[in-house]
Amino acid sequence: MPSKRYDAETFLDDVIGLVRDNLSAKVVAINAEKADKFQIKDIPAKQYHPDIMDGVINQFPFVYYGVIEIEVGESVGSHTQLDVTVIVAVVFDNKGHKGNNNQALRYTRILREIIQEDFLKFPSAGKMQVVEFAPADFSSNQGADFKIGGIHVKASIAG
Repeated sequence: MPSKRYDAETFLDDVIGLVRDNLSAKVVAINAEKADKFQIKDIPAKQYHPDIMDGVINQFPFVYYGVIEIEVGESVGSHTQLDVTVIVAVVFDNKGHKGNNNQALRYTRILREIIQEDFLKFPSAGKMQVVEFAPADFSSNQGADFKIGGIHVKASIAG
């Protein structure tokens, strides 16, 4: 049986596993730190989704994740360098709510801190970069109103 290769799918699984394992504690910590009316909620594992479908958009908040870019680099022997970028974002209801920018920024900070604090858990991924994106609004075709905040995680891996 061939050995398991570290690829884009494995990298994404590692990122999401790290977020699932650490999000609850970070939510508690930031809510205690801020101690204001813009408290954020923990997100159970069943509310992590690689696709946004009708059934998903009724679960607030939820984590959306996926691979958004793969750049093929140099090959060395049977291995090829891949620069993989994944998105991890928290999506929540924006209709009639105030303070959602604060909440989006808090989730974004949490996601960044989780990856930065445990980057050594990615031994097969080098040159890791975490980029936050600004809170954004979007609507579904059915008229639902969302707020999103999150990060892009880029790493070079040998696949």
